Amino acid sequence: MSIEAAVESRLADRIYSALLHETTWQSFLDGLAATLPDGRSTLFYHDVDSGAGAWELTSGLPADVVSDYASHYAKLNPWMPAASRRKIGIGVVAEQMLPREQFVKTPFYNDFFRPMVGESAVGVTLARERGQSMLLSITTSRADPEKNRDVADLLTRLAPHLRRAFRYANRRSAVASEIGRSVCQKSELGVVVVDEGARAINFGAQGQAMVEAGRVLRLTPGKTAYPGQRC
Repeated sequence: MSIEAAVESRLADRIYSALLHETTWQSFLDGLAATLPDGRSTLFYHDVDSGAGAWELTSGLPADVVSDYASHYAKLNPWMPAASRRKIGIGVVAEQMLPREQFVKTPFYNDFFRPMVGESAVGVTLARERGQSMLLSITTSRADPEKNRDVADLLTRLAPHLRRAFRYANRRSAVASEIGRSVCQKSELGVVVVDEGARAINFGAQGQAMVEAGRVLRLTPGKTAYPGQRC
């Protein structure tokens, strides 16, 4: 097995390990970031109509940079108009979204990307609905698109694994939410349904009364559930 094939196999394994909670999505993003010089990876969303976007899960990006992107620079990201139209599941280099000679003239590049992040990127759109896209990207200090293209191709091969994992996770979440609502509606007990992150997602009538009265819901000596979605 070549080194490239070994890297791809390891990253695919981390996707399914994260889905099964054997490891975290952070482990996958960390491994992905290592495929490019000074790589920083992010799983993020963008709304092409409003310009809103956020780097939701990241590797190698400081918290202040992530915050600045969400609060201001997402709307200035010159790659996003093309990214909102590109084919889903196909990895691309940044220069396919915007020629570099145009990119380096933008405020996004000069005020934010170059001083805080890097020189270029590769990315893939994983899903799109009503103008909102979920994307995966790796930024890099290497500006040469031809040298970055192998990693864009890697994203193409990883995209089916990611989309399959997200579809499965969404189905599980929908089923759990429906079961929670059913239990809450039928039970006369003080029922509170929590998810795997210890967040309260559904309340029965008595459970809701407990929360509104200011009572803390403790699951274990180390975890506390907090109010979330109501029935």
